[in-house]
Amino acid sequence: MAIDHNDLFVCSLSGVEAPEEEILPDDLADGLGLLPMGWTRLTIDRRLPSQDWQEVQQVKMLLAEAAFQQLPKEQQVPEAKRTIQIQIAAQFAALEASMSPFNNLQEVIFLAPPELDPALAKEFFDIRGRLGLPIPPEDDEEDEETAEGEVEEAEAAEG
Repeated sequence: MAIDHNDLFVCSLSGVEAPEEEILPDDLADGLGLLPMGWTRLTIDRRLPSQDWQEVQQVKMLLAEAAFQQLPKEQQVPEAKRTIQIQIAAQFAALEASMSPFNNLQEVIFLAPPELDPALAKEFFDIRGRLGLPIPPEDDEEDEETAEGEVEEAEAAEG
């Protein structure tokens, strides 16, 4: 089945699509797939509890408690309670084996190269900063710092 690569690489911040000629050929695919040069792929994995799993656990608990309460008072001992729990667990074992206690979610988004547009770059680096990721220094700031350092050195040499 043919894949329309432009459907895969759309910047979530700007909406810009990766040009077809920038998408890597299939033979160069690696761990990042066909991700074009300069693009960023963000993968967000999240684990949540499974509501179905929790409901099954609740039903097991209620069934065990109801069965235990039906025993005559003199038979309501810890060993009897554990026996009932084991029997009910066995009844639900096949169902539990077919389900996970978790709902694992994965979301993947793509970001165009920040070099494409100053507004995109600002947003891109703001997000990196908010996430605690390193932000590379801007070229303008480096040039200013270099110029300031040269002025300071010249002044020191004169003084």
